[in-house]
Amino acid sequence: DLFNNLLPKKKSTSTGRSKVTPREQDYMKFLKQVGFPTSRAGFSILAAALLLYERSEKARTNMVTGLYPLLAKRFQLSSKNTERAITRLLNAGRDCLETQKKLKDALSLPQNIEEDYFTCKRFLKIVTERIIYNKRA
Repeated sequence: DLFNNLLPKKKSTSTGRSKVTPREQDYMKFLKQVGFPTSRAGFSILAAALLLYERSEKARTNMVTGLYPLLAKRFQLSSKNTERAITRLLNAGRDCLETQKKLKDALSLPQNIEEDYFTCKRFLKIVTERIIYNKRA
């Protein structure tokens, strides 16, 4: 099953918190460093989305039938609520000038670039490409 191979279900620890994969932790660290609010519901969903986007052709090809249903299954939400949580988090980042600047710096984007990189697919593509490139360098 694609879902279980790429993104295993979270396992609860003795404290009731869920474990995440090391790669997901990398994405969470990046999102936190650039200023995305960790308290938002979409934060962990976005980190998982980045991981799936990186590893799954199906998730890259079609967000509606590939990415969102896989995330919805993992987080026990509907696909629509999964999409909404990610969109709201990205909108919060777009609306914060400090987050915009940090993100542009971290991704080596020109400061005068348009805000279209905050659309979900564009954001996932840019971030995964830059993080994978930086890991190899």
